[in-house]
Amino acid sequence: MRRLPGPVVVGIVGSGYASYLHCKGYERVGKIDVRLKTICDVDEAKATKLASMLNSKSITVALEELPS
Repeated sequence: MRRLPGPVVVGIVGSGYASYLHCKGYERVGKIDVRLKTICDVDEAKATKLASMLNSKSITVALEELPS
């Protein structure tokens, strides 16, 4: 199977354990380049911690700020 063109860019809402598991799952997708763009959580400290664990550069506390 060939690799699909271009990355799939995702944002995730929440920075708890389930979000961590989803993001780790994205890393394991074989034929698709998945990039985590933004983490959104009302707790900025939690979002920042998860972002540093997953090498994400962008966080927000406002859902409406997630890129569409």
